[in-house]
Amino acid sequence: MTMKAKFLAAALCLSVTGAVAAVTSLTARQSFAGNSPIPNLVGTWKVQAEGATVLQGGNYSAKAHHAKQFSTLNAEAVIQKQEGRRVVGIFKSPRYTEKFAGVISVDGKTFAYVDEDGSLDGKIINKNLIEIIYRHATPTESVVASGTWNKT
Repeated sequence: MTMKAKFLAAALCLSVTGAVAAVTSLTARQSFAGNSPIPNLVGTWKVQAEGATVLQGGNYSAKAHHAKQFSTLNAEAVIQKQEGRRVVGIFKSPRYTEKFAGVISVDGKTFAYVDEDGSLDGKIINKNLIEIIYRHATPTESVVASGTWNKT
């Protein structure tokens, strides 16, 4: 095989490889964009949770949603805005209302947020249900709670 023939064969091989890579990249991007794993969480969620509290002082903080050693919480979480995997909202209970900021995991299967004094980890079961674990520790009390968010 001549040097020119070898050069043309190598050039052809590189061209085919480049074309395959370009098509594969486009297909992957279109597939990801069309089937985004990021769920839309904007809306109102009914919160039900069972909590346990350790009281450090004499009284529970006015900001504590759980104000007994063992408690049941019925509350509302409103995710007001979502940009990609990031969300912001308001958590409302009979005792207190506070802002939160959260993120959805890259795979779209979990959710985490922080509020004024605590954090929440959630497992996204489907577009209308999230299982959660909440925690906070302050000078007044430490709280842990488990429950669900149901989209209304």
